[in-house]
Amino acid sequence: TLEGIKGEIGLKADGYKYVIDQMDGQAQKCREAAQYLSAKAKRISDNESRVKQAIVSAIEEMPADKKGKKYIQGDIYKFSIAKNGGKQPMTVNTDDVPDEYMKVIFEPDTDKIRKDLEEGKALPFARLEERGVHLNVR
Repeated sequence: TLEGIKGEIGLKADGYKYVIDQMDGQAQKCREAAQYLSAKAKRISDNESRVKQAIVSAIEEMPADKKGKKYIQGDIYKFSIAKNGGKQPMTVNTDDVPDEYMKVIFEPDTDKIRKDLEEGKALPFARLEERGVHLNVR
């Protein structure tokens, strides 16, 4: 009876392996499609940026009106250039910054914590978790 059950479980596991392979194949096709679509979205976005830049270049070449504004008036839309908002961009040469303008960032040294835990040291703020499991199919 136990031997019979083992045989039936083996047959079921073989069937499951077939299903697993089918699912893996479908997942791979989805990953490939996602890569293709991501590359296509990037190409479209790049083309959009080029078209926008062409309009910006055309506006920059236009003569200013009486108020000093540059724009292109279409039948439906009016195109103009505006400065971006938010914080003004800056460039910092990190080699020349004095200490008073530096900040210290503290973060856990996970390599040292792991080493101490593996050596048996008791740390109240950390512990090693159980490893997970995975299925081997040969």
